[in-house]
Amino acid sequence: MLITLQDDGVLRVYDTADSAVIDVEALDAEEVFRAIYDENGQPYVIDWLVPNEYRTSFFGLKTAKNGEYRLVPKGDRDSQGLLRTIQAGVTIEPSQFEATIRDIERRLKNDRK
Repeated sequence: MLITLQDDGVLRVYDTADSAVIDVEALDAEEVFRAIYDENGQPYVIDWLVPNEYRTSFFGLKTAKNGEYRLVPKGDRDSQGLLRTIQAGVTIEPSQFEATIRDIERRLKNDRK
């Protein structure tokens, strides 16, 4: 499970990192993803396979071409970072994950004690 805090304040939950990549196109990835963790607190980052490409034509027209990326684990487990991410979310999508996210939140709060 991948838990993402996105630019609209929504916690979006994905079954896999690949499903998050499919949902958020490369041109939007850096702006959309505010925080990315798995359910155990492992942080993830964007790993660019092919960077986005931006060009301005001779006539001043700006174009953009999607690159390719993947989401990969980076660093040590950060359960408190995941807790802060969950608490920053204004809503959870899909809503079917509400109970699961609240269970994770309770577990992380208890881990602090």
